[in-house]
Amino acid sequence: MGGYAWDGDRHWTPQTVRDWWSRRDEVRAWITDELRLGDDSRNEPDALRQYAAYLDDGLEAYLRGYLFWLTEHREPRAGEALPEL
Repeated sequence: MGGYAWDGDRHWTPQTVRDWWSRRDEVRAWITDELRLGDDSRNEPDALRQYAAYLDDGLEAYLRGYLFWLTEHREPRAGEALPEL
């Protein structure tokens, strides 16, 4: 049984990360739809809003660091350029 953050490096590649990022508007639309459902949604409204905020501010930097990890197999050093999404 896999766990959170346990085996993701086996499944994600730089290209699949970039593909996911290029479709983030679909995630945003899903969040918007879930929030419109209100009480009929299975998701916590606050969690959805936090996820939307992370899409807007924070996730891009995280994913760029993750791309570095996937390609270099190490954390980036201070000042080292990160790959573009």
